[in-house]
Amino acid sequence: LEQYVVLDKKKKYKLADDVLHKVIASQESRLGRYVGRYNHILCKERNNGIPHADIEFNFDFKKHMQVLQTVKKYCKHNRIPYYNFEIRTTMQDDAMLSCCNGRDAMWIDFQAKAADSVDFFGKIEAELKPIGFRKHWAKGLGNTDPSYVVTQFPNMKEFVKLIAQFDPNGKFRNIEGELWYQEMTELVSHQSEEGSSRRFSLRSRSWAGESIRRLSLTRMQSTNSVSNRQLRRRSSLLTNSSKMNGVVAYELAGFWSEVENVHVSQHPSKNAQCTSGDGEKEGSQYGTDKIHNDEKDNSC
Repeated sequence: LEQYVVLDKKKKYKLADDVLHKVIASQESRLGRYVGRYNHILCKERNNGIPHADIEFNFDFKKHMQVLQTVKKYCKHNRIPYYNFEIRTTMQDDAMLSCCNGRDAMWIDFQAKAADSVDFFGKIEAELKPIGFRKHWAKGLGNTDPSYVVTQFPNMKEFVKLIAQFDPNGKFRNIEGELWYQEMTELVSHQSEEGSSRRFSLRSRSWAGESIRRLSLTRMQSTNSVSNRQLRRRSSLLTNSSKMNGVVAYELAGFWSEVENVHVSQHPSKNAQCTSGDGEKEGSQYGTDKIHNDEKDNSC
């Protein structure tokens, strides 16, 4: 597979395809061993040595032909940086943030060598977006504008309300969970202000998308995109530090350490500690009152 990727980049397509066909033939000869219930199959970690990334889209099952035709057309005119994708189907359910909420679903998952994933994922997502999709919550989510992801779930408003009721201090949210909670809250808040009883209108989607750029998890097309995303996250979380659980706040110190010096003030207890700007830790990792930077306060 590594040879295939290298040859493909060099535009030696015939040689690349010959290598790929050998890989596929080898896999096909072994497929019979992997048919059966999941708990009857020995699953081993991938050992192909290629760090890869995944992105997975969920569609209304009724649109499956349109999805497959779109992917086939894309592959006909483009070389993809990995050879396979996966398709599966699931029945509808009623879980609030389930991609299968309210309809039977078809999934399609793409993989790519990690170094090539950003460009490829952006292109394939652009091809599929006109069809309308929901995103797997743990695959390639950072490639998509949160204002689009969030508005695909009709029960988002009720979900955010339940979070505020049962987990007001973020005890069960890690850093990514907190960031998405803020995205959801921002969008739902605007929906309420608009007084709309239906799902987000195109107008409200556009407004919300602009209003939460500072929170956006999407990839920017600039050389310092990572730093920019971290700064936006830092800004949004600082404004909500009073809501943060101590463990999450502690985690943020390491997250921001590459951007600028950050301290996490702790409760004055026997195990109190703080994390300095260089990431060194002292004492316990739990409990926080506030988050601040070096320019305001150099003490713990």
